[in-house]
Amino acid sequence: TLPYVFPVLVTRLANSEETVEELRLLLLQLLQELMLRTDESLAVYLSDLVKILSAGFADAFPDAKKLACGLTVKLAEKLPTHIEPHCAVLARALQPSLAHQHNRVRAAATDALVA
Repeated sequence: TLPYVFPVLVTRLANSEETVEELRLLLLQLLQELMLRTDESLAVYLSDLVKILSAGFADAFPDAKKLACGLTVKLAEKLPTHIEPHCAVLARALQPSLAHQHNRVRAAATDALVA
Protein backbone atom coordinates (compact mmCIF):
# COMPACT_ATOMS: atom_id res chain seq x y z
CA THR A 1 0.00 0.00 0.00
CA LEU A 2 2.74 2.50 0.84
CA PRO A 3 4.17 2.64 -2.70
CA TYR A 4 0.72 3.60 -3.97
CA VAL A 5 -0.31 6.02 -1.24
CA PHE A 6 2.81 8.12 -0.76
CA PRO A 7 3.01 9.53 -4.30
CA VAL A 8 -0.62 10.66 -3.96
CA LEU A 9 0.03 12.25 -0.57
CA VAL A 10 3.10 14.07 -1.87
CA THR A 11 1.22 15.33 -4.91
CA ARG A 12 -1.81 16.47 -2.92
CA LEU A 13 -0.07 17.89 0.15
CA ALA A 14 3.54 18.76 -0.60
CA ASN A 15 2.88 20.14 -4.06
CA SER A 16 -0.07 22.25 -2.83
CA GLU A 17 -2.41 20.61 -5.29
CA GLU A 18 -5.25 20.20 -2.78
CA THR A 19 -7.09 23.49 -2.18
CA VAL A 20 -9.79 22.32 0.24
CA GLU A 21 -8.46 22.51 3.80
CA GLU A 22 -10.72 19.77 5.13
CA LEU A 23 -9.39 17.36 2.50
CA ARG A 24 -5.81 18.28 3.40
CA LEU A 25 -6.66 17.50 7.02
CA LEU A 26 -8.18 14.15 6.03
CA LEU A 27 -5.08 13.28 4.00
CA LEU A 28 -2.91 14.06 7.02
CA GLN A 29 -5.18 11.84 9.12
CA LEU A 30 -4.68 9.07 6.56
CA LEU A 31 -0.94 9.56 6.94
CA GLN A 32 -1.37 9.32 10.71
CA GLU A 33 -3.13 5.95 10.36
CA LEU A 34 -0.40 4.71 8.02
CA MET A 35 2.26 5.74 10.53
CA LEU A 36 0.48 3.90 13.32
CA ARG A 37 0.19 0.69 11.30
CA THR A 38 3.72 0.51 9.87
CA ASP A 39 7.13 -0.04 11.33
CA GLU A 40 10.55 0.98 10.09
CA SER A 41 9.41 0.49 6.50
CA LEU A 42 8.51 4.19 6.67
CA ALA A 43 12.22 5.03 6.54
CA VAL A 44 12.16 4.50 2.78
CA TYR A 45 9.64 7.34 2.47
CA LEU A 46 11.32 9.71 4.91
CA SER A 47 12.16 12.37 2.33
CA ASP A 48 8.52 12.34 1.18
CA LEU A 49 7.38 12.53 4.79
CA VAL A 50 9.58 15.57 5.37
CA LYS A 51 8.05 17.28 2.33
CA ILE A 52 4.53 16.48 3.50
CA LEU A 53 5.17 17.62 7.07
CA SER A 54 6.88 20.81 5.91
CA ALA A 55 3.83 21.60 3.80
CA GLY A 56 1.63 20.82 6.79
CA PHE A 57 3.56 23.31 8.93
CA ALA A 58 2.98 25.97 6.26
CA ASP A 59 -0.73 25.17 5.87
CA ALA A 60 -3.11 28.04 6.59
CA PHE A 61 -5.51 25.68 8.39
CA PRO A 62 -4.54 25.53 12.11
CA ASP A 63 -5.83 21.96 12.55
CA ALA A 64 -3.55 20.79 9.74
CA LYS A 65 -0.59 22.55 11.37
CA LYS A 66 -1.33 20.89 14.71
CA LEU A 67 -1.69 17.46 13.14
CA ALA A 68 1.55 17.88 11.16
CA CYS A 69 3.31 18.77 14.42
CA GLY A 70 1.84 15.70 16.11
CA LEU A 71 2.94 13.51 13.21
CA THR A 72 6.46 14.89 13.56
CA VAL A 73 6.54 13.83 17.21
CA LYS A 74 5.33 10.34 16.27
CA LEU A 75 7.86 10.12 13.46
CA ALA A 76 10.69 11.10 15.81
CA GLU A 77 9.56 8.37 18.22
CA LYS A 78 9.20 5.74 15.50
CA LEU A 79 12.39 6.47 13.53
CA PRO A 80 14.78 8.33 15.86
CA THR A 81 18.00 7.41 14.06
CA HIS A 82 16.62 7.89 10.56
CA ILE A 83 15.14 11.35 11.15
CA GLU A 84 18.37 13.01 12.36
CA PRO A 85 19.60 14.10 8.91
CA HIS A 86 16.24 15.78 8.28
CA CYS A 87 15.98 17.70 11.55
CA ALA A 88 17.38 20.96 10.18
CA VAL A 89 14.88 21.01 7.31
CA LEU A 90 11.99 20.24 9.64
CA ALA A 91 13.09 22.85 12.19
CA ARG A 92 13.32 25.54 9.49
CA ALA A 93 9.87 24.65 8.18
CA LEU A 94 8.47 24.59 11.72
CA GLN A 95 9.81 28.00 12.70
CA PRO A 96 6.84 30.15 11.52
CA SER A 97 4.44 27.95 13.51
CA LEU A 98 6.26 28.88 16.70
CA ALA A 99 4.92 32.42 16.30
CA HIS A 100 1.40 31.45 15.23
CA GLN A 101 -1.53 33.38 16.69
CA HIS A 102 -3.16 30.27 18.19
CA ASN A 103 -1.69 29.02 21.42
CA ARG A 104 -2.41 25.37 20.60
CA VAL A 105 -0.50 25.63 17.32
CA ARG A 106 2.48 27.17 19.12
CA ALA A 107 2.35 24.43 21.77
CA ALA A 108 2.19 21.68 19.13
CA ALA A 109 5.07 23.30 17.24
CA THR A 110 7.15 23.44 20.40
CA ASP A 111 6.45 19.75 21.08
CA ALA A 112 7.50 18.89 17.52
CA LEU A 113 10.66 20.94 17.80
CA VAL A 114 11.67 19.28 21.06
CA ALA A 115 10.97 15.80 19.69
